[in-house]
Amino acid sequence: MNNMTLSRQKGVATLLVTLVFLLIATIAVLGSNRIIYSQQRDTTNVYHSTQANEMAEAAIEFFIAEVQRNRSSYLNASNGLISNNTISNGTPGTNNLHVRIAGTFIGDSSKAAMLYAAEVSLMKLRLRSIGFSDCSGLTSSSSLADTTAKCGAKIELIQDIDLTQIGLRNALTVQCQMQSTGSTNVLLGWKATPPYPPALSGYAIETGGAENNAGSEYYVNQGDSSKKQNLNPDLCSMNRDDYFKSFFNKTPAQLLDSTKALRPTDTDFLIAPVKRVSASEFAAACQDPSSFLRDPAKTATVGVVWVDGKIDDPTNGNIILGSSSSSMSNCQAGYDNGAGTINTAKVIFDGNTTIYGSMSITGFMYGRSDGSGWTHSQKGALSIYGAAAFEGSYNGTSLVPGMTLHVAAEEKFINSLGMANGISAAKGNWRDF
Repeated sequence: MNNMTLSRQKGVATLLVTLVFLLIATIAVLGSNRIIYSQQRDTTNVYHSTQANEMAEAAIEFFIAEVQRNRSSYLNASNGLISNNTISNGTPGTNNLHVRIAGTFIGDSSKAAMLYAAEVSLMKLRLRSIGFSDCSGLTSSSSLADTTAKCGAKIELIQDIDLTQIGLRNALTVQCQMQSTGSTNVLLGWKATPPYPPALSGYAIETGGAENNAGSEYYVNQGDSSKKQNLNPDLCSMNRDDYFKSFFNKTPAQLLDSTKALRPTDTDFLIAPVKRVSASEFAAACQDPSSFLRDPAKTATVGVVWVDGKIDDPTNGNIILGSSSSSMSNCQAGYDNGAGTINTAKVIFDGNTTIYGSMSITGFMYGRSDGSGWTHSQKGALSIYGAAAFEGSYNGTSLVPGMTLHVAAEEKFINSLGMANGISAAKGNWRDF
């Protein structure tokens, strides 16, 4: 009897132990399944979050590509945002305007992106790009609220982009005042009827301050005489580096990077994107038909020619081309054979410049100075076939009676410069909702 009771007790104990182990195993399995499920859910969330982020980035890239490809559809002549499918938060034409990219729906029924742009300063647009993933039933007409409700993942990117705010829309741009004792002749275009040259969307002359030049003549397309002159005070308040960047899409320091800006003694000078030369080197080259400034076999890679006044004049940085006793003869930069072959030059005169003799530049000329403006003294005519810009105020003096400055903004020269649509993105930030 006692043996039977003992045996029964052992059986119960064994059963209890087995049940305990079974319970523990069950809990372990359930816990493991929960962990696996949690990991799968986290992996899925990461996937959808990454996909939403990629959609937001794609929308920004799309916008930048679209502006570069078709700038006039998004920005007006003053580089303000054009009112396309406006939504709330701003009156069309104001700096608070938000724009959905031409109503474009980027994505499909399961993922999408919407992008809005706002003007935040003269030089910047701020892009708000919202990427969505893990969506159901989206259509191209889905609103932001509807899309948010139908999607499980949402990422918002805030990205600033720098525009070539001024670019080459004007024949002549002067950051502050335009002052000259000699005559100035500027042609924006001369077509009598539309369509007008697309690169010439601005003005014959745009200044940030008063224009004081009794001998000035400004011409435009005959059917668009409103574009003769424009006063834009924002220009004069711009930081000098920002003004420079608006044309070259780089600051002076970035453009003069030692790996890109080469001197004539450097091995790869002829193919360098930036050629840094002295005043005397430029004067010699512009009068030499076989030089990098004039030879058609070499001008195809002329790029930016930075004439640095401090190479010859370390103290004052002045640029003297020719002399009072020996004027330059047939000085040219850039090449146009008149039969379709055009190799434009981008010439930066870094320092107050005195030119003895006539000079012609096919392309773009930029006057830069460390002082309050760029001072230009001329004995002869400075002719620019393309466009020109001056940093600070322009102070022109004619050393002899007659024309000091002539700018003719021909479309074929401006379009060949490749400078009109520069745009770059600054480092942005993102938020996960």
